[in-house]
Amino acid sequence: MIKNNTQLLPIKWRAIAIFGLIAILVLSACDSSGDSPSDDDSDTADATMEQSENTDTTVNDTLGEDEDGTIAFESQGNAHLGSGEVWDGEYNSNPPTSGPHAPSWVRPLGVYTEVIADIFMIHNLEHGHIWLSYRDADDQDAIDALVPLQEANPRWVILTHRPENDSRIAVASWTRLLLLDDIDTEAIEAFISTYQDNAPESVPEQG
Repeated sequence: MIKNNTQLLPIKWRAIAIFGLIAILVLSACDSSGDSPSDDDSDTADATMEQSENTDTTVNDTLGEDEDGTIAFESQGNAHLGSGEVWDGEYNSNPPTSGPHAPSWVRPLGVYTEVIADIFMIHNLEHGHIWLSYRDADDQDAIDALVPLQEANPRWVILTHRPENDSRIAVASWTRLLLLDDIDTEAIEAFISTYQDNAPESVPEQG
């Protein structure tokens, strides 16, 4: 009798182990096919969020370039900042041609060898002024070419040094920009004639 019981016990435990293994496999299959959130879902959400954060449809986006090389930019508005307020956004051109700016502007118009903050110059553009700027402080050829252009148009043109420019010379009006690496006075004169007094407000320099 002891011999028979010894032979039956291993068979019973083997059956229990088999049924237990089957139950584990069934439960595992149910978990893998369920509707609970998965790592793949999280990765997809993260990728969508990253794409949304990295998509920029405004900054450095242009409306097109004319045959003369003038670039048109979408207006970023003409909101006036509070006194002493600094805008922490990004302008869509370099130098900027529209957007939030200081409540005061640079006057009198003239030739400025110092750097003037963009938030003031944008206000000049809002008044229909043309902003001539040169990148390199020691670029005497550019300075010699630009000064007479300002002096010939004292009511509408202002000239400043701006080291942040991408090009040697930048000619800006409200939402328009001409970038030059070679001095082209005829192109600048044509720009001035076309785009001066072409802005939300018309405020020529008095005198």
